[in-house]
Amino acid sequence: MKNRILLLIWFILLALAAIFTGAWVYAVLLLLSALAVVAFLLLGFFFGKKITMKLKLPKAAEQDGIWKGKLQIVNDSVLPVFLGKGSLHLENRFTGEQMELPFSFSLKGRGKKNIDFQGKSQWCGCIYATLHTWRSYDFFGLAGQKRKAELSASTVVMPCEQKEDFRFLTKRSFDMESFRYSGPRRG
Repeated sequence: MKNRILLLIWFILLALAAIFTGAWVYAVLLLLSALAVVAFLLLGFFFGKKITMKLKLPKAAEQDGIWKGKLQIVNDSVLPVFLGKGSLHLENRFTGEQMELPFSFSLKGRGKKNIDFQGKSQWCGCIYATLHTWRSYDFFGLAGQKRKAELSASTVVMPCEQKEDFRFLTKRSFDMESFRYSGPRRG
């Protein structure tokens, strides 16, 4: 929305400058700006079509511990992605706890990028991460095209490691009068 307002202000200022000064330079600049916006909007349909993504999470994590994940993005096209935006949805299938991790990136043609992220769960269970769609925006960020990803991965959150002292269970001495058993004598 901010980009649209700034572009509108740019066009208004150029139009006012062309009208009040009478200089043809401002009119030409207004026309070139409008052509550039239209060209990038048309090209925006082709940006981000050949993007492949992979989502990696650790196999297991510890309760209340921070775990790290990675989203790998590869552009197989010659055309760049000026601005890509999406949101990774995390859900604990055991407790119903949910979290959204928004991300944005730009990527050159035939480029590769890794986006590292962190997660934390205070409850045990299976964290299921999904990414269904993301948007590829044009150079000016005016209009975005929805792109499909269909990624999913999961990690298991285990309880914290218990560090208790259990030496009291294995005493070295016995709590009896003698260490030998006598059949004829009681006690």
